[in-house]
Amino acid sequence: MEKEIQEQIDFLKQQLEQGKQRARLLEEIEEKLIEMRVIAEEILQSELSSFEKEAMNERFQLLQVEVVELQKHLTPQMVH
Repeated sequence: MEKEIQEQIDFLKQQLEQGKQRARLLEEIEEKLIEMRVIAEEILQSELSSFEKEAMNERFQLLQVEVVELQKHLTPQMVH
């Protein structure tokens, strides 16, 4: 009986850690998406040189890649 309880506790601890890891990943993704939105809004609302727009576009694309990589670490049912 004690062994079963300990196994249950260990399982729940593992689930909690996985939940915390997913929460951290989602927070990182959210931060990157917010930065992407800021970049997009700035490009639309500012009169930037083509060099500045290109630099911002490169940063935007890098953030996209980073978001995709972070999403790969989420469980399949969480990724759309």
